[in-house]
Amino acid sequence: MRKTSRATLARVNEKQPHELYKSMFYLMLEKCSKIAPKHRFKFNGKVFLFDATTIDLCLAVFPWAKFRRAKGAIKLHFGLDADGHLPAFMDLAEGKFHEVKWARNIRNIPAGSCLVFDRGFTDYQWSQDLCERGIYFVTRLKKNAAPIYLNKRRGRKSANINNDQTVQLRNMDSTLRLVEYTDPETEKNYQYFTNADHLTAKTIANLYKERWNIELFFKWIKQNLKIKTVHPLNAYFDLWRS
Repeated sequence: MRKTSRATLARVNEKQPHELYKSMFYLMLEKCSKIAPKHRFKFNGKVFLFDATTIDLCLAVFPWAKFRRAKGAIKLHFGLDADGHLPAFMDLAEGKFHEVKWARNIRNIPAGSCLVFDRGFTDYQWSQDLCERGIYFVTRLKKNAAPIYLNKRRGRKSANINNDQTVQLRNMDSTLRLVEYTDPETEKNYQYFTNADHLTAKTIANLYKERWNIELFFKWIKQNLKIKTVHPLNAYFDLWRS
């Protein structure tokens, strides 16, 4: 068999349809999912880490990639499975497309799963919808949330847990839980907002810490997937090809 140079392979790959790489990606993802280690938390149910990141583009060249007045971008929306930190949900949209709009459209999240996301996903109507679908979530409390404190939760408090209360928000029917935690390393205080009554307060804090892995995932994408050019009409072509 004749030896093929890298340059020849690169030229051949550039001419392939992006659907080929998409099929290859899902085939590899399926194989990786079967051998991926389970998440580190001691409860049944999936854990998904939600976030989004943007890739800057020139608005004059890519007028569909609207982001700001004189700036273009595409936004990658991801739901990372904590089992092996593999992609479970993903989509590509113009830069100004909000994370919550993307998240609302995901209807195949298994009941009993736990979603972890930052305050950029705050939407109380969506949070109520998750409660009604039997899906748990952990997020940060917005400063203007103004919860109504109902009662303190019983049980022994873990180290660095300052408060654990049942609360009510005026724009939600379901009661929720507010966990206040101090990070022993940074001494910063955090307020976590969740509907996961069955988990310990320390587990709630550790679940939000787990969200850092999707930040590392985005960092890895930008460092290793070299998207040098973007197709002017179809950014999916370059996403799957990379």
